Amino acid sequence: MAYEVSIKTQGVQTVEFENYDKLLKEATLLADEMQRVQVTEENQKHYKTLLAEVRKRIKALDKETVSVKNKLLEPYQSIDEQRKELKEVLQSAITSIDSQIKEYTYAEQELRKEKIKELFIKYQVSYNAPKWLSFDKFIAKNRSLVTNKSTSQKTITQAIVMYFELFKQDYSDLKEVVSNKDERSAILMSYSKNGFNMDEAIKDYQEMMAERKRLEKEQERIKKTKVPEIIILTGNEVKPLDKPKEVEYSIIKVKTSDLAKLKDLAIEWEEM
Repeated sequence: MAYEVSIKTQGVQTVEFENYDKLLKEATLLADEMQRVQVTEENQKHYKTLLAEVRKRIKALDKETVSVKNKLLEPYQSIDEQRKELKEVLQSAITSIDSQIKEYTYAEQELRKEKIKELFIKYQVSYNAPKWLSFDKFIAKNRSLVTNKSTSQKTITQAIVMYFELFKQDYSDLKEVVSNKDERSAILMSYSKNGFNMDEAIKDYQEMMAERKRLEKEQERIKKTKVPEIIILTGNEVKPLDKPKEVEYSIIKVKTSDLAKLKDLAIEWEEM
């Protein structure tokens, strides 16, 4: 369908600023004079009035310019409204057809996706591959097999075979490095989550095991370390009663004539 757009202008409208040169000269002289002014108490009233007048003229200039601009834009605004109306009419038609095309494309891609999935499952069984090596993970890396309708069946088959062959080789390499089945299962769990990078999965597992051994060793060291008993006093403890001191006796021989001296020294004594 030939659809030609042509907008014609009837004459060229010009704008003229009357007496611009004269006004510019007068404004320049006035500006120079105002810049040389020294405001004093006596003349400040005069210059306040002058400033108000100048500001009034600037405001009038802006107002006149905007008025001229709006008049010049009137023809354009009319054309722009017509443009919007045409665009709205055409856009509604575009939306109608575009939505149908998208629905058709989606349905077409879903059909191709189902056929690819059927082929994927057949190879998954033949390779005896684990369930977590899923079709969703495969298609996430090979989205173009669905979106590109020109993709050949050969290309699709090669992509699926390569997907399982990569895992087959990675698992073979893993068995050579790790003999324990439980350890291999742990590594494969990491492998399934990191985008099928076996080297990275093995490294992560080794680092995890090294950290576990370090923690176990540290716990063993703490158990063997004798921790001194710490008693915290709160001030509310019941204090034991002080036991009376036992009286100690000593036997000495003293002359009768010296007994008076013992009494003077406040030493208690008993005759035996």
